[in-house]
Amino acid sequence: MKMKLKLAAPKLPLFRFPVSPIYHISFKSSTLCSSTSPSEPSVQVSESSPFMVDYFIRSFGWPREKAVHASKRLLHIKSPQKPDTVLAFLRGIGLSESQLSATISRRPSIITAGIESSLLPKVKIFESLGASGKELADLVVSSANCLGNSVDRRILPCIDVLRDILQDDKKVRFALKRCPWVLSSDPDKVLRRNVGFLLQKGLEGPPLSTLIYKSPKVLVMKLEQLAVACQIVEQFGLTCSSSPEAYANVLYVVTTVSKEKLSRKLDIFSNFGFEESDKYVLFKSSPSVFRLNEENLKCKLDFFLSTMDNPRELLLKCPLIMGLSMETRLMPRYRWIQKLRSMGLVSRKIDYAAAFCVIEDKFVKRYVNKFKNMDGLDLLGAYKEFRKERSGNLRKDPELKAVV
Repeated sequence: MKMKLKLAAPKLPLFRFPVSPIYHISFKSSTLCSSTSPSEPSVQVSESSPFMVDYFIRSFGWPREKAVHASKRLLHIKSPQKPDTVLAFLRGIGLSESQLSATISRRPSIITAGIESSLLPKVKIFESLGASGKELADLVVSSANCLGNSVDRRILPCIDVLRDILQDDKKVRFALKRCPWVLSSDPDKVLRRNVGFLLQKGLEGPPLSTLIYKSPKVLVMKLEQLAVACQIVEQFGLTCSSSPEAYANVLYVVTTVSKEKLSRKLDIFSNFGFEESDKYVLFKSSPSVFRLNEENLKCKLDFFLSTMDNPRELLLKCPLIMGLSMETRLMPRYRWIQKLRSMGLVSRKIDYAAAFCVIEDKFVKRYVNKFKNMDGLDLLGAYKEFRKERSGNLRKDPELKAVV
């Protein structure tokens, strides 16, 4: 029977945290605009237009339509004093001109924010997490939509939730860059509510920490969406009680890949002859396979099942090999082993899972150096040339530099 991902609306359990109406989280991303120096305007401005329209055009080189839209709530500003002060402060903490443009585009009201009362306390919070230099600037830009929120009622409590779960400020910074909307959500009615749901599912400790680190989006999902995601995981026969790590890994994929894309990828495996039970095994043992884009997935399945003429048991035994680079790992190693076979140096019984997964030094030791003194052959030199021919101008894998 073909796996279906359409599920009925779940019956939600009672939670230790108060449940409130589900909030809609907006995930719109603003356009990153190139900026121009305020002293060297490249755009004509009008003397009759509102002050901030012309200010945005002069400062960032924005088109007039964008400047007008951003200025709608700033028409009361008639002087550059406050905006200039804010931009100087943001430049002072490391934001580039393009980052300034992106930050103000996402939240134009920042241009009127108080330095001491509003912006500085939030920057100090990021610094308290260990952010500095470029990372600090990146955090300010990605969190632009949240910089107008209250420090005490919203930002610090949300960061406390992340710290409680992740137990590592570096991971907190990473999670905030991945999902800055965490800082816009109610810490009790959204974040702790979702954590409470996952705890009741039995997901806690390191597996919960891993999930939130890789997919902080889980914290701000609508409760119904999170419940349906958990149902999909359980449809694969997984429970927190049996394997919390596997449950967390599969939930990560389910919450970062849409149902439509996941269904299409399952269909791709069906088209290559995989049974439903095979797909269950793949999803449980290596869910990251389903994060490959569809063309990459088809290309690799075609390589393993057609070019290699290898049974699907290879992928079921070691599905992690699906995540290896086709250009710098899979194809070159396979072709090299085929060359050795044509020379009669290796038998047909090759453990390709091991051959593909070992680090380059071990591969060279096992499939190159082992034969370099036979019949006066310089196989190490031949392997280097072989790799160069097949690498061409493709992106180089750092671990190959020692032999290429």
